[in-house]
Amino acid sequence: MTVAINRTPRTPTMQPANGQYIGAHALCDALLREEVEVIFGYPGGAVIPLYDVLPSYEPQLHHILVRHEQWAGHAAEGYEHAVEEEERDEQTEDRPQEEGADISVEVKRQVDRVLITVSDTGPGVSEADRQFYTKKYKLPGAMKAGMEVFRNFDQDAKDNADFKKTPLTMPMLVLGGEKSGGDFLITQGKMVATSVEGVIITGSGHWLIDEAPGQVIPKLVEFFSR
Repeated sequence: MTVAINRTPRTPTMQPANGQYIGAHALCDALLREEVEVIFGYPGGAVIPLYDVLPSYEPQLHHILVRHEQWAGHAAEGYEHAVEEEERDEQTEDRPQEEGADISVEVKRQVDRVLITVSDTGPGVSEADRQFYTKKYKLPGAMKAGMEVFRNFDQDAKDNADFKKTPLTMPMLVLGGEKSGGDFLITQGKMVATSVEGVIITGSGHWLIDEAPGQVIPKLVEFFSR
């Protein structure tokens, strides 16, 4: 979930309909106090309580659904730049030129944003690996191509609805990061397969093999050795 800052101060006014004030309400009220107007996000197991209360905060907090969690950060940053554009004075007029002088700098910044901030164990991906990804992603069309898979989510949903009519029978191993998706991928696996083994990788964020190789590799070896 990523937020973009508005310039108009507002005061929290929402009250929970059932009288129970939970952490999700506190977060929404805090966002309002920080003058947040727009939220870009992607639902996941850990933030479902927030999505339960968000409708009661419309239109003060306007939520925009993105296709992938990384896009939330990019969308919020773009929104913020668009708002700042109107307020930018002569001293910052040369900022786009400075940032665009070397595309490698911008690509590296985006790579670091994705590979570090989605990790729960600090820099889950090494600096050497991030440099490698930067080199590849700065090639013409590479960044766009890397995101094209998410443009097919609508078609994926239709295809999966047909696929689940014939459940998979082969053994399936599903690994989930404790600090990222939790067991939601395991739950999804059980919707389409009859023999699913789910394992939660403790203490790990999004990048399982980088953050917790000591848990992931032995489990893969054991599974494929059966």
